[in-house]
Amino acid sequence: MHNSSKERYKLEFIAFAKKTRQAFLTDDQGARKLAAQVMPSNMVQTTPHLLGWLLFISYLNDNDLQKIISEHQKFHRPLKKYFLEVYTMVLEYKLKAFTNSV
Repeated sequence: MHNSSKERYKLEFIAFAKKTRQAFLTDDQGARKLAAQVMPSNMVQTTPHLLGWLLFISYLNDNDLQKIISEHQKFHRPLKKYFLEVYTMVLEYKLKAFTNSV
């Protein structure tokens, strides 16, 4: 796929997300920066954002996280650091929520 085709698809996805008031999910830094210019920044999210939410609501657990990281590394993807950072944040938020409810 040519770069111009990729750029066109990015624009189409961003326009669709904005028009339908849905979050735009991407790991492409260029697409993320472009989307943040035309949409509220809280509506532009990444895979670590999604992973964090799924961990926070307990849809995923520690075992799932390890499987996700292993599979991610198998394909030489660079997000392990961010997955672990978001996991730490989730644990902190869960601890605060638990402490405040006791």
